[in-house]
Amino acid sequence: MVQPIYKAYASVDHHAQAQDSSLSPTKQPKTKQPKHILIIPTIHTMAYPITLPGLNTRDSIIDAVYRGTLAFDTGDATLLESAMTDDAVLETGGTTFEGMETIRTKLFGRIAKLDTTHFVTNMRVGFKEGEAAASVTAGFLAQHYREGQGVVPDATRYLVGGVYFIELVKDGKDGLWKAKHWRVKPTWSEGDRGVMSGH
Repeated sequence: MVQPIYKAYASVDHHAQAQDSSLSPTKQPKTKQPKHILIIPTIHTMAYPITLPGLNTRDSIIDAVYRGTLAFDTGDATLLESAMTDDAVLETGGTTFEGMETIRTKLFGRIAKLDTTHFVTNMRVGFKEGEAAASVTAGFLAQHYREGQGVVPDATRYLVGGVYFIELVKDGKDGLWKAKHWRVKPTWSEGDRGVMSGH
């Protein structure tokens, strides 16, 4: 979900009289103070880079995981495609999504509409320098709100914690590490699972 930025605007009384330079300071009409403060969301359209300079092999592998989770949080399909292979398999919630097209239309298209934040931690990275295959296990927390409800006080939410098991390969064409098999193993959850359907 592309996250909004909130801006504050003051609603003023447009009938307030302008100051008259011919009047003394004590006789100037009082200026009306703002009557209301209105908070209006504006869409944040920052483009996230696919590649970052200065990464060693381990960090490049980890960055594939970060690109994948950030893609879901920002609705960035290009970032998603840079993080997973065309024939990637993603398992979550007892459902298996096979191939990038299926992942993008059946899963990403639904989750990216929500207000989400995925935190990834406790990463363990397995690889041999010079080889094009790697594995990652990591803990995760994923917070979900219905679209536009993330900043609403006491809005219904769905929080999930668990472990990622990810097999990655290095793409020989663009040099990026990408997930080939991504398994999501939830270990606990709290809140309203109905949030995931968007209804």
